[in-house]
Amino acid sequence: MTGDFLSLASVVGLVSGNLILRLIAVAIVAFIVVSIGSLIEIYIERKFWARIMSRYGPTEVGRYGSLQLFADAIKFISKEVFTPELADRTIYDIVPVLAVATSFVVLVAIPFDYAVSSLFPSSFHPSSFVISNFDPSLLVAFGFFAMEPVLVLFGGWAGGSKYTLIGGFRSAAQLISYEIPLVLSFLSVVALTRSLNLFQIIEVQSASWPFLILELPAFVLFLIAMLAELERTPFDLTEADSELVAGWNTEYGGSKFLLVYLSEYIRAFAGSAIITCLFLGGWVGPAPIPGLVWIFAKTIVVFTVLVWIRAAYPRVRIDQMLNLGWKVLVPSSVVWLVLTPYVANFAVVHHLLTL
Repeated sequence: MTGDFLSLASVVGLVSGNLILRLIAVAIVAFIVVSIGSLIEIYIERKFWARIMSRYGPTEVGRYGSLQLFADAIKFISKEVFTPELADRTIYDIVPVLAVATSFVVLVAIPFDYAVSSLFPSSFHPSSFVISNFDPSLLVAFGFFAMEPVLVLFGGWAGGSKYTLIGGFRSAAQLISYEIPLVLSFLSVVALTRSLNLFQIIEVQSASWPFLILELPAFVLFLIAMLAELERTPFDLTEADSELVAGWNTEYGGSKFLLVYLSEYIRAFAGSAIITCLFLGGWVGPAPIPGLVWIFAKTIVVFTVLVWIRAAYPRVRIDQMLNLGWKVLVPSSVVWLVLTPYVANFAVVHHLLTL
């Protein structure tokens, strides 16, 4: 068709030639992907967890309870938005917004596909779906993850309640202690690939085996540490309903609690996507399916495993959690990091990692 309507090629050329429009396009697509992923995560959390416990989960609103999430969103939005009398209003209001923003920004470093369209060029591959392909992208992702202890500590303090303050301090202790084994465990992958770029890490796996096979101990350590970073059972001491009412976010309600709630699932999606990129080959798959579909499906499978773990294990005590982090995960991560160069020197591994 010609005339008043621009052709698709013209639109692609216009957007790809303008950095601001390109970033806006990527942000919109990433927001859609993350929103769909978060909705699927919440639905899986409710239905899969319920079936493990021989329950049905949501069934009334929509087919198989599929619209229950939208009903809950309407409920949260329609509730009264209040601020506790003793709260620091500015920090109290801004923490939920920053929690969502920092969780979403983690996705800036995650390459979703090898080649989606020329709207998303990068320095490594001119047609990759990644907002910005830069060498320390892995560090940037974990840098935003590391902001969570600060936010929950501020949120707990700003609530003006002793319960939220205790929850904030417990959360900070947990998240900080597990960031160390988290970083040490992925450094073994960095040692193999000689890169902090997630795109290049996936490229190495595309020419060999997924690091789930070559780096199984690192995968196990990383998965445990990521569970703690995502504040999921058995490391959900930041909530601890029976001890702290609801942890650091006790005083949040209505739309503010909805933002806090969503930020947890966005972080879970981002964390699952990072696991997929580091150990499961990212967009690489055995069938000729678009890479975006592969990485999305793998991310959902990883999250389902997290739900499975939540249903299988009870919450640990604070002393057990800290002992596991400092006395088990940190030494184990250091030992495996030291052994990684020797593993890489094996002939078969050296052959597999040769591009």
